[in-house]
Amino acid sequence: MKNGILIAMIALIGVVIAACGGGDADKQKASEGAKQSIKVTSAGEIATLDSALYSDTFSSDAIGQISEGLYRVNPDNDAELGIASAEPTVSADKKNLHIPTTR
Repeated sequence: MKNGILIAMIALIGVVIAACGGGDADKQKASEGAKQSIKVTSAGEIATLDSALYSDTFSSDAIGQISEGLYRVNPDNDAELGIASAEPTVSADKKNLHIPTTR
């Protein structure tokens, strides 16, 4: 009886070790041909992804998640430059605001 339990335990440990041990080559092969996608749910219908035309909360949330603005909030809740490459400058006549971007 003790030998049967011992053999079963050894077999179980072998199965666990075999299942956990995968080479990096296997992971690389699996990710090379894999299509990368993400699915996000929304509580309502997203009317538009045009940031100039949206007027609802659901579109605003989606736009905020997929695009980066001139500024973003860092983990310390401070504003930092997003796609803006420098702080804005105001023209001499104070009618134009120039914001250089990285793109």
